[in-house]
Amino acid sequence: MAISAPRARPLASARISRRLLLIGLAAAVGLGGAYVAIEGNPLANKQQPVAFTTAPVTQGMLQLRVSAAGPLTNPQSVQEDEANGNDDDR
Repeated sequence: MAISAPRARPLASARISRRLLLIGLAAAVGLGGAYVAIEGNPLANKQQPVAFTTAPVTQGMLQLRVSAAGPLTNPQSVQEDEANGNDDDR
């Protein structure tokens, strides 16, 4: 006695009418078209170009304020990694 494989049920087992399917398809296409008409193409590249702020070069005194916490160290005692900004302990 051979055991047969179970049969797959058809997808349209709920018996939705063809007219209702066409109305749903038309509504989906209409909504998609309205979105593209209002918002624009969602697949288009909408990146803004990079803008740089520039100013003319001037000479003058450099003013700098540094605030930090911790002990002061001699610059000659700073390890090379810390001097290059490669402090991985943070």
